[in-house]
Amino acid sequence: MTTFLKKSFGLLFLSLFSLGTAFCQTEKSKSLLSFEDAVSLALEYNLNIKTFRNNTKIADNNEAIGNAGFYPKVDASGSFNYQKGTVQNPNFGKLENESMSTSTGINLTYTLFDGLSNVNTYRKLKNEKDLASVTERFDIENVLTQLASAYYQLYTAASNFDIAKEGLKISQERVARAEARFEFGNDTKVAVLQAQVDLSNDSLTLLDAKRQYDELKHNLNIFLGRSATVDFEISMEIPGFKKLERLSLREQTLAENAQYLQSLRQLKISKLDRKIINSTKMPRLDFNTGYNWNQVADSFDVEFDDPSGNYSGGLTLSYNIFDGNQQRIRRKNARIQVMNDELQVANTLLQIERDLENAWTVYQNNLYKLKVQRNNLAVTEINFEQVKERYNLGQLTATDFREAQLNLLKARSNLVTAQSEAKLAEVELLRLSGQLVKVQ
Repeated sequence: MTTFLKKSFGLLFLSLFSLGTAFCQTEKSKSLLSFEDAVSLALEYNLNIKTFRNNTKIADNNEAIGNAGFYPKVDASGSFNYQKGTVQNPNFGKLENESMSTSTGINLTYTLFDGLSNVNTYRKLKNEKDLASVTERFDIENVLTQLASAYYQLYTAASNFDIAKEGLKISQERVARAEARFEFGNDTKVAVLQAQVDLSNDSLTLLDAKRQYDELKHNLNIFLGRSATVDFEISMEIPGFKKLERLSLREQTLAENAQYLQSLRQLKISKLDRKIINSTKMPRLDFNTGYNWNQVADSFDVEFDDPSGNYSGGLTLSYNIFDGNQQRIRRKNARIQVMNDELQVANTLLQIERDLENAWTVYQNNLYKLKVQRNNLAVTEINFEQVKERYNLGQLTATDFREAQLNLLKARSNLVTAQSEAKLAEVELLRLSGQLVKVQ
């Protein structure tokens, strides 16, 4: 081995060792971020979730009896007119003519009967508030599902980074062993060079794993509503799986699924819209009253000192006889909209039942895959130790050792992937059954 190669690989080992050591020391100095912590932070700081909650507040503000027309309408009015000019008088010639009039008043109008339109409008506002609340939960659940994906992608990347460090360490030991055997004449130059090539490849794998880890950490920070550069350490402990039962999940899905509840609320709103439109077939009765003050003067006078007052009051009965069939068309369309929303409820029910069945199958398959990958890793670890021992004794080739090494690293990576996929399948079941988040 030339002096140049020795120096090059020495620098490579030093830089990679420093990278791994610095990473470990930095990570140990930071608090762990569990999935539950990430959910809590997202619920508090995620910008999209804040927008969803503001939309619900708007619907909450709209649920007022004044918006439904239960309160009377009170208007105040006032006017001022001033005129000045000349008139031609046959006896006296031109005479100046000046006059001023002032009036002010207050009027009240109250609907006594409108075919129960105001009652149904208030009911509609209450249902729109309920719809906004369910929509908020639906949107938050989608954000948390994306958060779970980002979190477990980061967990996988962090695990793969650790696995890459393990692979690099194994290759470093192999290079040192190959060099020692070559110096004692027990191995060939080719074996040393092959070990160095494999070490170089493992170093690139480590660098790429670190890059992926950093990128996914930045991505998760955005879900937490903070700068992408905020540093943290992800917890490497996967929480235990919940005890989920198929029948119980189905019952909870029918009762709590946000998408299904949205369709039911929308159907209620459409039925109330139809009642509101049908109220136009009934007569409308309004009560109105008011008091007005008027003053007229022959000259400009800013003092309102001698007004005359007038009180008025009465009832107004109105009934739409013909409006070009506009109301009739609106009533027809309202009936069609109710039918459409009834179909949407039925379609949504079919969809969530399908989604639940598919999600349950994926969940069960992923749990089985997780069990298999755990067994595979146990077998692969035993196989690697045996291959390593025989390789050190010179009974196996470097190719055999490298294959066993790659199989070990792949088995570790497959187990991590299986863990992440199983947790994401669990999150999907919780989302479908309305258990992922409850909007207070």
